[in-house]
Amino acid sequence: MTLAARHKRPASPDPLLLPALGEAAVFLDFDGTLVDLAETPDGIHVPADLSALLTRLHERTGGATALISGRKVSDLDRFLPDFPGDVVGSHGAERRIGGRFERHSAADGPELEAVKTAARGWAEAHPGVLVEDKPVSIVLHFRQAPELLKPAEEEMAALVTAHEGFVLHHAKMALELHPEGVSKGAAVAALLDETFAGRTPFAAGDDRTDEAMMEEAISRGGLALKVGDGDSAATLYLDTPSEFRALLGAWLERT
Repeated sequence: MTLAARHKRPASPDPLLLPALGEAAVFLDFDGTLVDLAETPDGIHVPADLSALLTRLHERTGGATALISGRKVSDLDRFLPDFPGDVVGSHGAERRIGGRFERHSAADGPELEAVKTAARGWAEAHPGVLVEDKPVSIVLHFRQAPELLKPAEEEMAALVTAHEGFVLHHAKMALELHPEGVSKGAAVAALLDETFAGRTPFAAGDDRTDEAMMEEAISRGGLALKVGDGDSAATLYLDTPSEFRALLGAWLERT
């Protein structure tokens, strides 16, 4: 296991780098951070001990542990039915905070359905592209057809130009169309301003979609950790989700 500052990887992790859990607000991505990525969204394996680990983290932070994911809230509930904390889904377009569920207003608008219809139509004409339909966005996955990622990017960019109020979001072998103003960074900022005020933020993610929340954590005097390869605003790195879960366990033991 290697935990490292950017551009430098010491031989062993140091949980002492992390704030005391009683003073921290912890923001965790799911896919690629807590669990390994899979060929399809439903193909992931959730380790048997992950639910208990997250419950302990939630208890030790006094409830200031939140999942911040690109998945729907209902998907996270399916994979982690016992998680007691706050959940932000669809990159911030859905959120359940303190037991109260909210969804972006675009979910009921005609423009969203028009965008979804056009994206689905393109995917249906290109075998191998997997469509993930979310309440406030649509995702095209290219792990089974990587050669289609570039032409899809051009097509989806044109679609965004044609429909005001939407943006194209890049993820690992995926493209997502969702409303403007939706981001994990905005979700983390809202939680730090409201529910978790006064705490030191710690954010962990693996993808470009996680950069906004990691930048938000750093801007608030906190820490950010990147799981896997790639340039990042994060100052800490680990190689795999299993190493990150081990770090969370060590953090719990230290405090």
